[in-house]
Order: sequence, then C-alpha cells, then structure tokens
Amino acid sequence: MLFSIIIANYNKADNIQALLSSIFDSYPYDDFELFFMDDASTDSSVNEANNFPARIYSSEKHIGPAALRNLAAKDAKGEFLLFVDSDVILPPASLENFRNLCLTQEFAAVLGLEVLPPVIDNWIGNFRTLQVQDNWGEYRTKQAAVEAWGTTFGAIRRDLFLKIGGFNESYKGADVEDHELAAKIEGGQTILFSPNMTYRHSYSGAFELMIKQFLRASQMMKIQRKALVKHSHYGLRFRVSHLLVAAAFAGSIACLFDLRWIYFVTTALVSRAVLNSYLLSQAIKVKGFVFAVYCFLMSLIMSLSIFAGAVYGKFRK
Repeated sequence: MLFSIIIANYNKADNIQALLSSIFDSYPYDDFELFFMDDASTDSSVNEANNFPARIYSSEKHIGPAALRNLAAKDAKGEFLLFVDSDVILPPASLENFRNLCLTQEFAAVLGLEVLPPVIDNWIGNFRTLQVQDNWGEYRTKQAAVEAWGTTFGAIRRDLFLKIGGFNESYKGADVEDHELAAKIEGGQTILFSPNMTYRHSYSGAFELMIKQFLRASQMMKIQRKALVKHSHYGLRFRVSHLLVAAAFAGSIACLFDLRWIYFVTTALVSRAVLNSYLLSQAIKVKGFVFAVYCFLMSLIMSLSIFAGAVYGKFRK
C-alpha cells in the first residue's frame, strides 16, 4: 500500500462530509487507506465519517491529536503517512499530485500549499490563506527542499516516523508537535515543499486565530529552549517583519511623550508594508483595496500576538 491518510478530528462535523468527499470522489486509485481518529467529539463527527469507507476510531476521552495520530501510525500499512487536518478540503488533483511525488521522487517528508478560496469564504479566511502564502516567499511557486513540516496536509515515510518516535503526546491540542517532529529529521533527509499538493483551510474568527498564534509562538520558544529545534522554520524576512511591528508598537507608546517618534513609527510600518507586498497586492486582486487595508491591519495584530507569545514563551518556566 502506498499511503495511509490519517485524520485527527475534534468537533468538526460540519466539514467532515466535504473533506472525505474531496478525498474519495477525486482519487481514482485503491492504493491507500484512511484512518478517521476522533478525539471524543460531542457533535456528529463520527456519524458523518461512517458514511465513508474509513477505519474509524473514537476515543472515550480527550487524548489529543498527537496521541491519535500515533495510534493510527502503528496500525497503518502505507509506505507514507499522509496527515490531513479535519478542517480542510482537498482540491481535485491534490492527492494524485502527491501520489506522483511518491512514485517519482525520493524524500523523507513533504508538505503542501494552502490555496484560495478558504473553506469558509470570509475575510479572515482569505487573509490567513494569503498570509500563509506570503510567509512561504519564493517557495510558493516552486518545489523545493525546506526545513519546515506540518500536519495540515503533510506526509512522512512511516518507517522514519516510527524510528524517531512519532509525535510528542504531551501536547493535547493542535500545537507544535509537528514542528518538534520535523526538527528530529536528520540532515541529509529531504523535506519537500510541493505547491502542487494543495489544500483549502477553514478559519472561523480573528480572535481564535490571534490566540492560536500567541500560543504556538509561546510553545515554539519553549521547545527551542529545550534545544529540540536546531534551526528556524522561518527566514530572516519573517522575523524582521514581526520585529518591525513590535518596534512600531513601542514607537506608538513613545509618541505619547514625544511626537517626533511618529517618524520612527511611520518608517517601521512602511517597511512592513514593503515586506508584505505580495500579501497586499494579492488582497487587492481578490477583494479590492478595502480588503487590502484589512489584511494589513490584521497582519499587524497577528504579528503582535506572535511577538507577545514569543516573549512569554522565552521567559516562562
């Protein structure tokens, strides 16, 4: 068997039919199996999954996606483990493009690209998708070896996954267990980014996204302190863009005491806009100038959340 799809789910019943249909209706081969791992959902998620030829596991209590994925990996028969989040939908050619990669190239792990439109076509979803693409920089249009990896739509060789011990089960939410696992993939083993492996993501609200960014930044600093991450998953541009927002925020406070700081704040914000030129230009194409302004403001808010989370994670015990 070529690959095993593993979906960890908690209370995403509204998306399960669309997700599983996007898999079974678009992929014409029988060289895969699908594990639907439910984390004690209180909605109708399992009932929705029962309508499809999936191996279904329902936990009696909340154990977290890391533990669920590890359970499925032990029983999986596929050469590759393909992890798919329960709040995404796969475009028609996505799985076949993944299959072609498996059959034609050597790699340890691979991850795909988030594309428009989001599952819920709202402003926050369009913003976040464009921001994810913006973060990838030049990689968003070409296949390349990268350092990052994730479980939103990403695969890893099963033998390698088991060898490095799977996910850290101390994480009980959708946390940074995938980043921690990626750091354990030794040098010389290729992690591919493939823009032909695409997925559409769902985002429900700005506040929820802001909190998630804060928590993940905090957790990233924690695992960095433990030397579990030996390299950055993001480039210099990513870090500078967040530092510029922090500098602009500090400058805004300084303006309360000396208005000359307004020049510093303006310079920082203009520099940030230049770094986010892809995000802003695509936002104008998608929904117009007003949406681009919204995207810029939201990017500032998300950067402050990430910076605050990183500071909190750096100094907490």
